[in-house]
Amino acid sequence: MWSESDLAESSCPTIDQRSTNDQVEPLYKLNPKLFITPVYIWGPSSQLQGLRESIGVAIRLNRTLLLPPFLTHNSDPIGGDKPVPVDVRLDIPELRKLISIGFTESLTCRQADVVFSARGIYQKPDDSFPMQERVKRISAFEKATQMEVLRRDEAQSSDFLEKPFLADSMPSPKSPKLSGAGMQFSYRSDTLQSEYNSTDTCATWLFPFNNYKYPVVWSAKDTPLTSGEQFFYQIVQHTRKPEYIRQMTTRFMEEQLNGPYVAMHYRYDAIEWSNVCARPQKGRKGEVCEILEKTGSKGLALALSRFILQTGAFISGLPPRSSVIYVSSPPSEARNIREVMNLAEKILEGEGWNIKIVSTLDTTKYLEENYGNCGVLGDFKSEVISLVEQEIAYRGDYLLFSELSGWSANVRKERILDDKYFNEMSVIKLVEDFGPASPNYSHAALYSKVEEEKKRLAMEQIQLAQKTPADFGIRQIQNS
Repeated sequence: MWSESDLAESSCPTIDQRSTNDQVEPLYKLNPKLFITPVYIWGPSSQLQGLRESIGVAIRLNRTLLLPPFLTHNSDPIGGDKPVPVDVRLDIPELRKLISIGFTESLTCRQADVVFSARGIYQKPDDSFPMQERVKRISAFEKATQMEVLRRDEAQSSDFLEKPFLADSMPSPKSPKLSGAGMQFSYRSDTLQSEYNSTDTCATWLFPFNNYKYPVVWSAKDTPLTSGEQFFYQIVQHTRKPEYIRQMTTRFMEEQLNGPYVAMHYRYDAIEWSNVCARPQKGRKGEVCEILEKTGSKGLALALSRFILQTGAFISGLPPRSSVIYVSSPPSEARNIREVMNLAEKILEGEGWNIKIVSTLDTTKYLEENYGNCGVLGDFKSEVISLVEQEIAYRGDYLLFSELSGWSANVRKERILDDKYFNEMSVIKLVEDFGPASPNYSHAALYSKVEEEKKRLAMEQIQLAQKTPADFGIRQIQNS
């Protein structure tokens, strides 16, 4: 807990803790003369998963893990593929307790002596040209680390298309094993050592994400964790958010979330998912598209209201007939999802129920007011806000998570460490079980006080529609 003097004093957090615990003996002490460096793919959540897989691979190959900077999401206001220091996202002192690490900034490796590929840079083995977005990501990695991977002197030659790297690739760049989901390794298998059999000093591991398979617990279990599950959650335990993020979160919560609360992550960005669902989708993604397209704002608000009315007793420590909810969303959806919450608030008022709503808008305002002059918020504002919100979601007494979201998945993995997997449900399941399409649904007078609010929001959405793409998901309020 923070003292009153701590809370009264406005100061910038300490970010760089790379030298903390630098003399600690790690649980896995790895070869100090062989190194492996991951080249991450996609956004921050995928990069974290790639890091966790890289830790397992470094242990199996007995190579010290050289940590490169992370890279920004392509939606970040400062631009995509910009370097993010590892200690902005990661608790370095904690990671040191687990594994031998170094940093690419030390320039231990100026060139990749060998490329271990988890995923390839060609769509198919017989393609003539590499995928430009993946070549671009390698270039961003090179710029951030000053470590060379690609052959640039002959980049325009046909020879480059067959041999794009300065060093040998394992497997070869056009191996069929690299198509689609790429290489698939089990944590129990020795295939990893045979595929990446090299004594070269500096290795890069290209694009890891769901390539090194750990067993993950996604629901409550009555039996002890297996050895594989224990290994994975040991890695999760040592790859948590840094101390400064935990401190910021504690200060924010003591001001605005001082008590039990439901955390909700709504990831279904209207523009992104309207594009996704415009194409035929299979499996669960197709089902999610169908549910999003027919739910609308009122449907989500009604589902959330029914959920709170029926499950409020699961969260103890609150006054009778009251709830607190924290809702996180992409910045582009923050105002829209806040309106949905206001709609739910009106519905619950009609049932004599009080709900306190805290959202991404409140977190953003708090961080700007209290840390706006701090370099980390100026340089990596979107990163810091997202990390604080993940910590809030992790601490929630109940979690409503977004299916098919790496952000939600990483939060759930951390909650499992505290046996919190009993108290969570997906937003899509929430709508299925409590929304208008639920077979148990009855209209009861749950929205007797909401018609006026609905009309007001509808007028705002009509005005918004003149400036934005076609309505989708929660933007369908005027038609819901």
